[in-house]
Amino acid sequence: MTWLYTRRLLEHIADPKLDTESNLDWLPTSYGLARKVGDPRYQDVLISRMIECARRIESFPNTSFVASLYDVTEGLAHTPDILGRDLMIDIWTWKCRPEWRGLDFVHTEYIEFAGDLISALIAHRNASPEELVEPWARSKADRYLVGATQDE
Repeated sequence: MTWLYTRRLLEHIADPKLDTESNLDWLPTSYGLARKVGDPRYQDVLISRMIECARRIESFPNTSFVASLYDVTEGLAHTPDILGRDLMIDIWTWKCRPEWRGLDFVHTEYIEFAGDLISALIAHRNASPEELVEPWARSKADRYLVGATQDE
């Protein structure tokens, strides 16, 4: 409702010390809603918030967040509607550590994400030193946007 009336998201961002599951579970649901109602500007704002979380929270996104985002984009061809998936894959490729909880989930519960992640990890392994900048870095973050906010 806040978006409908103000064109802004709530200023809530998770505390980096808290688990993201309880604080940010509204983001993938909202992303799915934005996709369903055809609001690319809202999708872009949500993606920007996810990028902000990736920069501030070491363990973001956790497995339930990724599962929720995959669920709301299920059955879609590779279109701008699933750029959120690309962001999740890139974040896991760059940030995931062995100590992250839920790694077993990736290869036992969510096969589609596991396949996407494996492909990204292989590509990342072969990256040249010039390419070793986080894909969501400020200079590249617009690659995940549908495009509605790029020209503002």
